[in-house]
Amino acid sequence: MQSNSVKVEKLIESTTSWDGTSLPSYPSGQPKISIMKIIVPPHTHLEKHHHLVINAGVIIKGELTVILENGKEQVFSEGEAIIEVVGKIHYGENRTSEDVILLMVYAGNETLPLTEQQ
Repeated sequence: MQSNSVKVEKLIESTTSWDGTSLPSYPSGQPKISIMKIIVPPHTHLEKHHHLVINAGVIIKGELTVILENGKEQVFSEGEAIIEVVGKIHYGENRTSEDVILLMVYAGNETLPLTEQQ
């Protein structure tokens, strides 16, 4: 039975991360997909870190500012998609008075960590 109520909306598609850098190749080895729900409390920032694998997600609630080590920043609001930087030191910051909730999908392999703290 076909449903006329199903809607598909592409949120984002790109070969670059949010800062315009080309995405790296996928790692070799057995693929592993991880989906993470991240909650950032009000007026909180994450530790500086970098990712070893391609990851992308959606801001489910709130507004998150992502800051690169060089000071470049981008604000992502509720409903917006993000393709994260890979191999660049950065951190996320919630500058608002409500939780930020984001869902992130990581495309790695069985041996690489998703994130390395700085």
